[in-house]
Amino acid sequence: MNNGISSISYCCYPAKAIGTVDQIANAGFDYCFYVEDIMAKHLLKKMISRYMTLNQEHQSAFVNITPVGGYLETAKLALETRQRILLNTKVYAVLDDDAFSARNPEFNDISEKNQKAIWTLGCTPELLLINKFEKQNGDILASIRNDFHCDYNEIALDAKYLACDSPNERKKCKKKLDVLISILIARSGESEALVIDKFVEIIINTMSNGDICRILSPMFRIN
Repeated sequence: MNNGISSISYCCYPAKAIGTVDQIANAGFDYCFYVEDIMAKHLLKKMISRYMTLNQEHQSAFVNITPVGGYLETAKLALETRQRILLNTKVYAVLDDDAFSARNPEFNDISEKNQKAIWTLGCTPELLLINKFEKQNGDILASIRNDFHCDYNEIALDAKYLACDSPNERKKCKKKLDVLISILIARSGESEALVIDKFVEIIINTMSNGDICRILSPMFRIN
């Protein structure tokens, strides 16, 4: 604080920085979902869109998705918001699937005690996107050709893509995803935001209706 003005000296998502200050704004929504990062937000947004098409009673719901940061911080902020938020807004933490195998005693205790507030996204975003791409599903490859004017081998055989490596599978897939997105941007001439949005939609469209409903129905059930 300097002369009454707050400043932040490190990079973080706004929700993590402002904490509960954001809760009044969230009270205007029917559902507020806290996720770990921007990529999780993209996936959840597309999954919810699919879910609402399948379950039309929820199509009028106002939904907000906020990226927070680490899985523990995301869970804590969601729980704190649930205690303070106004009206009938339902608040959930929707975490990457690998959070539940992280062997973090504090998180394990919190998630065990708050099973109706802390849910899994059903996947780890980078792993889902890259694994689906590398399986060379015909619908995915056709959509990439149509939307981005790019063939599978232009990405999979790219030197930078082939050089991506890490003992941590998530980090390896994240590196590959960064290269993949940069190639799609170059081939299509589209913005990064639009390319990510389109690519995520292509992948989510290959998920079965059953998987979409299995992941989201517990959060959207009518109380």
